[in-house]
Amino acid sequence: MNQLFKYNPANRNVLIDILKGVAIILVVLGHAIQFNTISSSNNLVFKFIYLFHMPLFMFLSGYLVFGTKVFDWKFISKKFKSLVIPFLSWRVVTIVLSVLVLNLNFLNLIIRTITDPSDGGLWFLLILFFNFLLLSIAAKLAPRLNNLTLLSIILFAQLLPAGILGFALVRWHIVFFIGGYLAAKYLGLIKKNKYLTVFISLALYIILISLWYLQIPSLYNPGTLIFTLLKRINDYLLAFSSIILLFFSFNYLKNKKSLTAICWLGLYTMDIYVISNFLFYLITLFKLQINYIIAFIFVLLFSIAISLLIRNFKLPKRLLLGQYK
Repeated sequence: MNQLFKYNPANRNVLIDILKGVAIILVVLGHAIQFNTISSSNNLVFKFIYLFHMPLFMFLSGYLVFGTKVFDWKFISKKFKSLVIPFLSWRVVTIVLSVLVLNLNFLNLIIRTITDPSDGGLWFLLILFFNFLLLSIAAKLAPRLNNLTLLSIILFAQLLPAGILGFALVRWHIVFFIGGYLAAKYLGLIKKNKYLTVFISLALYIILISLWYLQIPSLYNPGTLIFTLLKRINDYLLAFSSIILLFFSFNYLKNKKSLTAICWLGLYTMDIYVISNFLFYLITLFKLQINYIIAFIFVLLFSIAISLLIRNFKLPKRLLLGQYK
């Protein structure tokens, strides 16, 4: 049992594990606030977390896929089994419970799953799969995956219809996914110019987070095309500057033993993400009133415990966690 809780940095990217651990903590905390606060949108911590936490996961996914030599059917099949199968498995469970407990219409829930996968809470898995799929298609058409090809992926994603299969989320998150891929591609250049990179990112972050916190009104009318464009640019810059600063901050701290527990969590981000989402669903389903700090601790610990239990059984491990090893 003790071996389960040990983190061996050998053959691991410690920095990435730390960032994944930090990201999953933020995800669980954000969901705890969302599901247990009457007006989560007015909670400053919640609003801060949602500036960058899921973009960070997409960025890390793009970063890690860099270096993949072959984007073939086997690659896509593997991603389908590890991402789409767990998405569908948990969605079936929540749909059945919603029908039995809340007496909701089964067909309507199926339709909502197709038109708006975010309704089930595990949209990240589906959107990440689509990002891998787009990258794989591009790799087939242009095997070298040069920068023009990567830009074409982003532009093509913007043409996807917004009202089905979460494509609206693909439009947003593909930028962070490709951004992570490019960061890995130009890692040497980034490290060579790390002080300039940190300075620009920090300056951008301070300016943008100040405007965000002070809620400075726009010079343009909300609803106009220029307002939408400027807000989108602002959101991207704020998320990217946050991610870059996190990278450099934890790169400096990555050898600290105090971060070992966070590194360990980074090994189980998928498990914690899907299980915690289900636990929060149960809290909502049965209308349990729990302080969000208590809910955060409870859900995080139980997610880990349930993960370790599920990993002992072959079929549940595959269907619910996408684990095939």
